[in-house]
Amino acid sequence: MGKVGYYKLHSYIEKTDNWIILIDESIQVGPQNFLVILGCREKDLPRGRSLKLEDLTPLHAVVQTKCDAGSTLRALEAVKLRVGSITGICSDECSNLVNAFTDYQKENPNAIHIPDIVHKLANILKKQLKDDVEWEWFIKSINTAKLKIYNTSIAYLAPPSLRGKSRFLNLDILVDWVSKTLNILKTGNSLAECDTEYAEKHLGWLRQFEDPLKYYTNLLRVASIARHLVREKGVYQYIADDFAIEFDNASPKEGWDVATCRVAYQVYEFLEQQGNKIEKGRVLLGSSEVIETFFGKYKSMQGNTKAGFSGLVLAGLAHVGRIDKSIVQRALETVTHAQVNDWVEKHVGVTMHAMRCKIFRKPCIATIFLDTNLA
Repeated sequence: MGKVGYYKLHSYIEKTDNWIILIDESIQVGPQNFLVILGCREKDLPRGRSLKLEDLTPLHAVVQTKCDAGSTLRALEAVKLRVGSITGICSDECSNLVNAFTDYQKENPNAIHIPDIVHKLANILKKQLKDDVEWEWFIKSINTAKLKIYNTSIAYLAPPSLRGKSRFLNLDILVDWVSKTLNILKTGNSLAECDTEYAEKHLGWLRQFEDPLKYYTNLLRVASIARHLVREKGVYQYIADDFAIEFDNASPKEGWDVATCRVAYQVYEFLEQQGNKIEKGRVLLGSSEVIETFFGKYKSMQGNTKAGFSGLVLAGLAHVGRIDKSIVQRALETVTHAQVNDWVEKHVGVTMHAMRCKIFRKPCIATIFLDTNLA
């Protein structure tokens, strides 16, 4: 797998003037940061479906300890040398990435940066709910309930984990859990295995949030409309108008509430701002979700994320782009073990797990005896 990843990362790419790239970084334990850039030509963007890893080409990958705008800018310049010209960049709005794009655009004014729609929607929802007292109580109650039932007979009803920064990225999972749990409480013994009395004791408080749940669901529907539109169609000049049409078509019988309309207008303004950057007839990427898929595959291969980054970062790149028998055969025939090992040594180094084993490994009896006699 490492050979295939190395082969794809170093394969020849014809230089053109219409490459679109996705860039993101991942951190685990320790000071290292895994910076990845994937891309495809603008003309090869899929229409009517979301982008997949097989549509992309690995352009740059490095594990580094210095993760600032300067290192990101150097990565962008290296990719430009490889592909010819970058016309579109999609990423979240992490400060060092945004600063790097700003510097890059000074010398490359035709490069357009489109912020990732999922992270933008999460920030809008966070801003809407951060001062909502009912929401804060809701979150605290969920965390408390999780601790109380985690080691009980109804542990399978435990709420999903709420992970700090990404809480608003996974609001749909939370709302879905509340809706289904409330349904179980209402239907009584719909599940023979469920101790409904015990469930009522620890989760009955959810009934208080039936009305707020409708509001949270509306917010989620707005986010879903925008997310689906950008994933399936990309970002183009009149995308804000299409969002407005779909928002109106999705209106419930009782109409949208004022707060939801306020959020929808913020989404409309964001999409209009991005659409105005793009010439008529062009389409750029507005979702970097597929790169999160890549990180997910890598973490699944590695298993223990507390071990730090390892040579499997190369193996992860094997999942990017087309893969078939001919590609695997060429990789195995042209890439040597030495090349893979040299790349890992240069770009990854010693893992946190290897360092921990070296420091805390048990000394053998002979070593202890020798050290004692020497003392």
